[in-house]
Amino acid sequence: MPRRPAAGGAAVARRGWQEGRFALPTPGRSRRYEVHELVDLFRRALITVGPIAEQAGVDWLQEPPYDDWDAIAEGLYEGFVSSALSNSVPAGKIGRFPRYGFEPEDGDAYLAASDAEPDLAFVGFAGGDRLLSAARFTRLPDRTRETWNWSKARLVLRHADGTIASHVEIEP
Repeated sequence: MPRRPAAGGAAVARRGWQEGRFALPTPGRSRRYEVHELVDLFRRALITVGPIAEQAGVDWLQEPPYDDWDAIAEGLYEGFVSSALSNSVPAGKIGRFPRYGFEPEDGDAYLAASDAEPDLAFVGFAGGDRLLSAARFTRLPDRTRETWNWSKARLVLRHADGTIASHVEIEP
């Protein structure tokens, strides 16, 4: 027999949502996400799956990573980031988007380090620690590489036309 929620539970949940502490998805309605939040959810998924992959013999902290870990990371990136951004409103504005671990090509939309650093394209997380606290970037157009502490980055979406979006609306 299902348990009833504690008295006042709905009010607590509603207040938490209104204060921005969390949001419950509403069926059939789009949801607003920070671009950085989507990538951080992906990072947290990597941190969660990494030790499990390690138990299966997949080294997730090696640089450069093994093909097995690349495949796992790409699948999670597609699910948490690429697909979400591709389905964002307005639909179709994203265009081409690079795969995880790859530099953007000319004409691609990409994740930039911040609106202050729109030419610094996110490529992936650097191995080495179990918190994935370092992020790899490529400075465009000269293709030089930089590594930043993840806590210093604030990723935004740079569209192919050069416009910047810090938030996206995701369709269900």
